[in-house]
Amino acid sequence: MAFPTYSRGLRLITVNRTVFRWRLSPNTSDSALMVYGPVPSHRALKVTLRGWTDVWVVFPYPSTNKPYSITPNFVRKAIEFGLAQGWTPDAKGTAFEIEWRDEEFCVPTKLTEETQIQPDDSRNTNSA
Repeated sequence: MAFPTYSRGLRLITVNRTVFRWRLSPNTSDSALMVYGPVPSHRALKVTLRGWTDVWVVFPYPSTNKPYSITPNFVRKAIEFGLAQGWTPDAKGTAFEIEWRDEEFCVPTKLTEETQIQPDDSRNTNSA
């Protein structure tokens, strides 16, 4: 599957001689930035913008966003961070996820089996 010549809502950016397409999905709480590599059916980069709201979505209330708007320079930094963290846009698979939080990019922390809270079994023991 290829991108059409004109992909509505997708903007082009070139990073390290590779053309990427990106789209911002603003929301009233957390917004999302999706970045697609040269092959649309391959692994995308999903950037969750924690606490970032589009100024037009919350208008007329003032915005405290940092950055105030999402620019191509911001998208370039997100792509470079994703690549440095192991995102491979030419591989197949689910979206590689990173976050923008507290004015920096980070890899989201997910609970693993070792860190998940286990139910307290002490209440279920029978005394003989």
